[in-house]
Amino acid sequence: MFNVMGEAETTQRYRSTTWVCYALVLLLIAAAIAAPLYAGLGHWTPAGESRPIWIQRSGAVTTLFSFIAGAMVVFTSGRLYTPGFFGDAVRIPILMEFQTRFRIAESLIFALSVIGTAIWGYGDLLYSWWITG
Repeated sequence: MFNVMGEAETTQRYRSTTWVCYALVLLLIAAAIAAPLYAGLGHWTPAGESRPIWIQRSGAVTTLFSFIAGAMVVFTSGRLYTPGFFGDAVRIPILMEFQTRFRIAESLIFALSVIGTAIWGYGDLLYSWWITG
């Protein structure tokens, strides 16, 4: 009925769905970056919570969103090619087109996972160290 992304099993379809998945990955990365920034700079800390503890909790959000983004990269690239099986002429060129983007996203996701875990574990101490010196 509404064939916006192209006919099934065509290059247009795989390219457009890969762009949608890649956009979701970028959105998740942006949310992972924004969580501790918003917790540190925002004015919505709940009653009874201190800002250092709230920043520490934001590390969990950063870690979670980065892991979901990583799973989305694996899912998207796995849709285009599964190791151990023959590739096809429709999907492999699209995988090659997105390969650099996926590598950059995976590097950023790994860094965000490490940073988010550090904030999750030591966010209150890091905040006290940076802000109060």
